[in-house]
Amino acid sequence: MTAGRGALGALLLALGATGTAWAEDFTLTVPVRLTNLHPSVTGGVVACVVGPEVVATVTRPFPHPDDRIGFGAARFAVDGASRGFAGSVVVAFDADPERDPEAATHYKCWLQLARGAGDEETTSVPRPEASEPSLRPRPDAPATLVITGELER
Repeated sequence: MTAGRGALGALLLALGATGTAWAEDFTLTVPVRLTNLHPSVTGGVVACVVGPEVVATVTRPFPHPDDRIGFGAARFAVDGASRGFAGSVVVAFDADPERDPEAATHYKCWLQLARGAGDEETTSVPRPEASEPSLRPRPDAPATLVITGELER
């Protein structure tokens, strides 16, 4: 199989507003659109971290733990028939213990794709140089794997 066939299409599109629904300190709504996924991809995870501006300036998905004020993740399932997912993923979470939610000014969210099920499930961050075909975006598809920005207050 080539990287262009059965690989991932467009990923994270944008980040919606923050709020305090469900009484969590942070609620991030992340629109996701995935198309033409490899058959081994069963779902995914949108993971988000909040903290000072530095969490948004470092482009790698995982920030330094000392900068983190809160972290959350939400799963979604891939439709087996269409081999895709289109919808909003809501990531709601609290600040870490002993951390002040008001000190968080920025966010970073990233996508991970899941393969397998149960104890055999693995998740990985998609990237163009991935050795696994299911993690390589199509060459002609725009893909945003990490999104960052300032929290709305």
